Amino acid sequence: MNFQLGPEIVLSYKRLSYTAWYALAEFVDNSTQAYFSNQEELDPVYKEKKQPLTVWIEATSDFIKITDNSIGMTAEELQRAIILGKPPENSEGRSKYGLGLKTAAFWFGNKVTITTKKLGHPEEITITLSVSEIAENHLNVEPKIEEADLYEHYTIITIEDLNRQIAYRSKAKVKDYLRSFYRVDLSDRKLKLYFNSEPLTWNYNEQLFSKLIKFHDNSLAKRDFTIQIGDKAVTGWAGVLKRGSRALGGFSLLQAKRVIKGWPHAFKTPLIFGQQEGGSNDLVNQRLTGELNVDGFGISHTKDEILFTDEEFEELDIKLAEELQGLVHLASSYRKEAAPVGNDRDKFSQGAIRTLESEIGSPEFITAYDYDIELPEDIIRDSKKIYLHRIREAFQPSREFNVGNITILLYLVSDQSIYDPYLTIESATDRVLIVVVNQSHPHWNQLDSETSVLNFLRHCIYDGLAEWKSSKRLGKIDADTVKLYKDQFLRIPFSMDIHSKPAQAEAQTEEESDEE
Repeated sequence: MNFQLGPEIVLSYKRLSYTAWYALAEFVDNSTQAYFSNQEELDPVYKEKKQPLTVWIEATSDFIKITDNSIGMTAEELQRAIILGKPPENSEGRSKYGLGLKTAAFWFGNKVTITTKKLGHPEEITITLSVSEIAENHLNVEPKIEEADLYEHYTIITIEDLNRQIAYRSKAKVKDYLRSFYRVDLSDRKLKLYFNSEPLTWNYNEQLFSKLIKFHDNSLAKRDFTIQIGDKAVTGWAGVLKRGSRALGGFSLLQAKRVIKGWPHAFKTPLIFGQQEGGSNDLVNQRLTGELNVDGFGISHTKDEILFTDEEFEELDIKLAEELQGLVHLASSYRKEAAPVGNDRDKFSQGAIRTLESEIGSPEFITAYDYDIELPEDIIRDSKKIYLHRIREAFQPSREFNVGNITILLYLVSDQSIYDPYLTIESATDRVLIVVVNQSHPHWNQLDSETSVLNFLRHCIYDGLAEWKSSKRLGKIDADTVKLYKDQFLRIPFSMDIHSKPAQAEAQTEEESDEE
């Protein structure tokens, strides 16, 4: 008993779950992969002709036509291309399963004509495939072969007898998707892509980077990273948008530098974006954006989904949350306006209260208040341990304070990441307390005077000392006990001022007596 697939299976291709943009992308994938596989041969030709790889897509009510100036195909290569399910020689690139050209073409229409000419070969080859004839087991396709210039190179695919047309309203979406899919090629100027004679372009700075938060030092709220998922490396970047955008929020997933999943239905992991499918409509979902390169993972045959295993997805979820916790906090709490500063103390207090009232009543504050992320304790502990080790290896303490039987090592670090914690406290030993203040943190830029810096450092050091005393006194860090200890520390400047006044008065009296 032999298992066979009947040729009539092609009749079902028109019912595949494609969209017009993913179906068209199958042809562009073939064109671009043919270029990348033959780049050394094609680049000198493109340089001489002053034209890069170019793909033209024309869509009318009667036909869809895709033309490229890639390497082209010989008769043998064309034969391989029309065998259903015959994987390409290089399946690590954009052409995966040997299905795309056939399934996408017959999804669009019932008659497909392919004309191709390979660089350095003397023949132009044309074949026509008909769904009805293939379904009736007429599988012998007679090619038409003509002589052609050795230096010509192209492939033209024309689809007629359409099952579906690209409606006028869908054409704008097709263009947006295609320019997003091939953003890397377009940005690198490796590809020119046209849809109905309109050039599709992509500029990373205009499309994404210019929309990110920019700090006072002109750096962007953007982070590059690499995380390991099993034996696969996921590289990428993440950033925080100045203004929320549901369309731009989330990650675009790229494989072989081609977007698989992205705008406007981006990839979102539950620990960062919430358990709701597609994320909840909060500031993190609207502001956190980025790209993940996921080469080596499984992909659906229509190339619109990355097929993570459950274990891979869970590990990616946890490691992204750990890697990007600083950006997530920034996305949920960023406010463009700075707090007002006043000279009169009472006026300043009232202004500060109004600002706090605005902050605490804002959606951003509610988002920050509601934000919760559950990371395993060992991950948090190890991350803190690695960070402190890095600081102590790279820096000497900015100041050492000795209080009773404890030494406080204060580190003021200014060239760390803006996404590292504003404050890290750790007891190195029973008698050594480490306090690390990150001067690259966005909050540090809001400290605009010596007094504001002084008060900030007081809180940082006193928090650490109060937690240390609570831990030694009770064996744990108790919130109420910490506040009691810190309250005493915060009264010190007042007490010092009171104690200094008699001495000042006595000195003034002695000075007046000398003058007499």
